[in-house]
Amino acid sequence: MPRTFHLVTILIVTAAFVLSCGQRPVMNHENKEIFDDWVARGDNFTLTGTEFYNRLAAREVLKAGGVLSAEQTRQELDSVLLDTLTGLAAHEIHLEDHYYDYWTYRLRYQDFAIEAFFNELINYKVTVDSAEVVEFFEANPGMFTFEEQVNLYHILISPKSLQSGPDSAYYKSLDSTELADAAKDRAYMIYEKLQAGEPFERVAREYSHDALSRLRGGYVGWTPRQRYYDPFDTVAFNLEPGVASEPYEDPDGWHIVMISDRVEAGEATLDRPSVFESTREVYREQRIRERSAELMDSLMQTVEITYREALLDSNSNQIDDTVWAALVGERDTIDYRFLKSQETEFMLGNSGMPITIDVRKMLLQRIARRFLIVRALEDIGLAEKDYIKAERERLYHLASKSYLEKQRFDPAWRPSDSAVRAYYDNNKSEFVIEKPLTVRLIHCNDSLLAVYLSDLANSGYKLEELVADYVPREEGMEARLVDPGPVGEADLPATLFRAAMTTRVGSSSRPVPTDSGFSIVKVLDRKQSRSFDQARGSIITQLTRGYRQRRIAGELDQLKARYGVTVAQELPTIRLQPYIVRIGQAPPTSPENE
Repeated sequence: MPRTFHLVTILIVTAAFVLSCGQRPVMNHENKEIFDDWVARGDNFTLTGTEFYNRLAAREVLKAGGVLSAEQTRQELDSVLLDTLTGLAAHEIHLEDHYYDYWTYRLRYQDFAIEAFFNELINYKVTVDSAEVVEFFEANPGMFTFEEQVNLYHILISPKSLQSGPDSAYYKSLDSTELADAAKDRAYMIYEKLQAGEPFERVAREYSHDALSRLRGGYVGWTPRQRYYDPFDTVAFNLEPGVASEPYEDPDGWHIVMISDRVEAGEATLDRPSVFESTREVYREQRIRERSAELMDSLMQTVEITYREALLDSNSNQIDDTVWAALVGERDTIDYRFLKSQETEFMLGNSGMPITIDVRKMLLQRIARRFLIVRALEDIGLAEKDYIKAERERLYHLASKSYLEKQRFDPAWRPSDSAVRAYYDNNKSEFVIEKPLTVRLIHCNDSLLAVYLSDLANSGYKLEELVADYVPREEGMEARLVDPGPVGEADLPATLFRAAMTTRVGSSSRPVPTDSGFSIVKVLDRKQSRSFDQARGSIITQLTRGYRQRRIAGELDQLKARYGVTVAQELPTIRLQPYIVRIGQAPPTSPENE
């Protein structure tokens, strides 16, 4: 009842505001539901103000909160429209016509299908009762002499994965440094969420880029030392159970880890709950492995693998990716791209071992298992289960959308040397600073007074105070403050300009003799001119960003025309809460106090 009364009050106040002022109120988290007018619409497509607000609130725009400017609102609407319309266009892509994108889709779907296959046929069905745990533990005493290990949970934030997420258009517009910073910011945002009390498992499912552990709420399992890159051991083995680590970085990205328990090195006993559960899991996994191996063996016996013997003794890198290397029965073809990817993985794990024909056949058999599992999933009807079908369609659509996004601009594009030079010459004021110094001066008529005032200035006194309070007028001494602002070499006497150029920003020079007495110069700011070679890198970055923005804007215009999109002439004024509030890390505030 109080909540209903609160909502009615908001609507009444909003209506009164509209009638009295003749203007719509500022949209915020409390009144967003009344903004049901469209902000953009097209063929079978409508984006209301409420939906637009919700999309903005989920993005990292205006992280500190506040009112978006009209320009910011337009830019964010363009970004939302580009993502939405690209998604619509992706439905019209025949991914099979685009080899590498279709290959990537197949690989991702195979990974998911393999997990679903074994889950449905084995993992979900294998159970272990307490008596079996005890019997297994007593029958295998040597198996349970543990090295030190932790029961690990994990969240990964990968810069590359950000570029395929909900805000992919934004993240793909960033250079490598900006993308790395964005990944770090995302990791610390998640850490703050955990610090605020959000359950680790829920946060991992929502945010982690580790596809395997994400589905299990970030759970990795019992993990010994030296399994992962440094500084994993230092971080994980010094945690208290239930406490999330601060984010740390390794070659894979940013990580947050948590442990639920720790086992010291030595013989384990079943009276400890964690050991009992660990033993149950070891026994269960053993049974799963045995049944999985039996199932895999039975599948392999039903199919014949035909190898392309004439090519298996060749250098794989000299063979086109699309050429077939083996046939799996009469239904599937293994192309050389699959074989090359397995060869790379094999060489990383078996340094120095040559890639022979027998090794290639072994690798092809490994790849064939993937195809067999997917076919088996289809043959027994599991592929039509709602969640499997939905994930297959999602991955296909994601790959189609990714294909379109890659067409927006050439990622290898760089401006020509002549274009970079022309930009420098046409915008020389950006790089050659005619008035590099911002200074203030004290002119006085006595050398001792000048030394005295210089010492006080470098002790932290303001120049105004010195002139007003520290000049002994009765002795005929004079001093005056001069504020010329930005100056160049032509604006000051040569000796004074040289003194200013050798004085640190924020400091004051020693007294400099001039024609009219002595001067002290305080340097407030110094700007550095840049030669063409010094400016080249930043110009290339700026021109490259401009090229990409133009291509993206051009694509958006084409998509709008294609889908008949009209954008409202007047967009609502939007007030966003701080991002930390929007994602639930802090309590909400009323609009007037934001």
